[in-house]
Amino acid sequence: MKLNWGTGIVIGMVTFITFIVTLAANMMSHKVDLVAKDYYEQGIEYEKHIEQVKAADAFGDALQVNVNYATSQLEVVFPKEVDATKIEGQVYFFRPSDAKTDFTETLKPTADNKQLIPLSKMAKGNWRVKLQWKMDGKEYFFEKEVII
Repeated sequence: MKLNWGTGIVIGMVTFITFIVTLAANMMSHKVDLVAKDYYEQGIEYEKHIEQVKAADAFGDALQVNVNYATSQLEVVFPKEVDATKIEGQVYFFRPSDAKTDFTETLKPTADNKQLIPLSKMAKGNWRVKLQWKMDGKEYFFEKEVII
């Protein structure tokens, strides 16, 4: 059988359209997790967030989030000048690859200004640890990426 130009063009167009439809159907079937469900509302309050970050940056390197593999714990260390009894807040654990594993802990630092969180609560991989707390009427926010 001999193909002419018209038949070749039609076969090419049908192949291309089939490819595009298959690609679109494949993309629609994949799960997409947003960073947060209230993403747009958070964007409106972004200026307040910037002030909280600046307040936490004032502590410098004294505010730390460390992974201690020897004790299998994540350590949140507050500066020595902070009174741990006045801290009220949350630690939010955000996993970019799977929103189902995100969880929140209440901030309850000990007298030595540390809070320990067991690594057994967290799957291996990339995590963003977000600290949001209030102390003496001022709000703070600190974020650090850790790998478990």
